[in-house]
Amino acid sequence: MFCPVIELTQQLIRRPSLSPDDAGCQALLIARLEAIGFHIEPMNIDDTLNVWATRGQGETLAFAGHTDVVPPGDANRWINPLLSPPFVTACCLVAALRI
Repeated sequence: MFCPVIELTQQLIRRPSLSPDDAGCQALLIARLEAIGFHIEPMNIDDTLNVWATRGQGETLAFAGHTDVVPPGDANRWINPLLSPPFVTACCLVAALRI
């Protein structure tokens, strides 16, 4: 079964987005949001990329989150490599459960 939310989550998680380099995550989100009619305003603060996305008039939906992570620490201490299939699958399951 294809789920666009899980597919997008997988695409985002696979990108090595370590602060302050978001590895193109914001661009990916902007493209998806614009494709469904959102107006995008960049709100970059120092070296951190942010966006304000609105659609239509009246009520406003605001997404507060980030698309990069802090450095993962010593890679030798991870059971599975960061961004590997087990890690990505686990993160996607968590994302799907929260939707």
